[in-house]
Amino acid sequence: MARRFSTTQAAFSRVSMPLIGLVALLVMGLTKPALAEVSLVHAGFPHEALFGIALEGNKGLAVGMPGLVLGTDDQGKSWKPEAMINDGLALLAVAMSGNHAITVGQGGRIFKRTGSGGWTAVESGSTARLLAVDMKANGIAVATGGFGTILLSRDYGATWKSVAPSWIGIGKDDAEPHINDVKISASGIITVVGEFGLVLRSENEGRDWHVLHRGDETLFGLFMTDEGRGAAAGQDGAVLVSDGWTSEWRKIVTGRPENLLDVWIGDDGRMVATGIRTLLVSRDRGLNWTVVDRKDISTGWYVGVAAAGDGTQAVPFVVGYDARILKVGE
Repeated sequence: MARRFSTTQAAFSRVSMPLIGLVALLVMGLTKPALAEVSLVHAGFPHEALFGIALEGNKGLAVGMPGLVLGTDDQGKSWKPEAMINDGLALLAVAMSGNHAITVGQGGRIFKRTGSGGWTAVESGSTARLLAVDMKANGIAVATGGFGTILLSRDYGATWKSVAPSWIGIGKDDAEPHINDVKISASGIITVVGEFGLVLRSENEGRDWHVLHRGDETLFGLFMTDEGRGAAAGQDGAVLVSDGWTSEWRKIVTGRPENLLDVWIGDDGRMVATGIRTLLVSRDRGLNWTVVDRKDISTGWYVGVAAAGDGTQAVPFVVGYDARILKVGE
């Protein structure tokens, strides 16, 4: 039976929130704990946190609380504080496309920026906690969040409207599920994930939605390529993968009990999954997983993951507690 997460729990999934034998681990597809090449590139202060990260070209943004915004112009090698958004609420996700950027957060808050200008608050039409946002070069943007919220913009985030389905017959007992992540393809295909193991897709800007997967575990993070290859991560170590737009979403074994909060796939088969007190790395599209053995990981949490660079040269970065940013190498 699916466990319903409260809005607060779902957002720690973005606002803050025994010994197994080696043979058993290998059977489950999980290698013994190992120290992958993970390095700390930025650390903030206690009570700060980063929840979202976006990287494009040399530039990138990371956002969190309290109204925290960091920027990079060297593909994530270094990060500097930018002007904070001082509205007293946490920023939970960020998206970039060319000169445009959007960040979303608690209370339905949406802010947009063009070029090097300041952030401007825009009206979302929602008071729900917004947990995710994505945007493409043609100006299409989608923000998702608590209680079935799915908002769409066609003008780089200047105006928004709801494109959520009625949810009747979709979620458990017709409940409005929290929609925890969203990705838009270059051709405009929208994919979202959330409670009740839901994976939904729209090919016409939210006018129609198709259910691709239902399950027990809440899904928190989503990664999609423009070719339709995807992965979703969630509750109780769940990871789902799909090989293309017409392929089913199938569960792969991680062997971990922790909640996984986001996921990334590289062109060369590397995968990174963030979570609460865990960080998992795979080099073979999830057939085998390595637990990254670091104290800051085993006692903390990391949420958003994004990569700088393209193809086999892509370098993933993860963000989390104390405004920490880790670079995850080979």
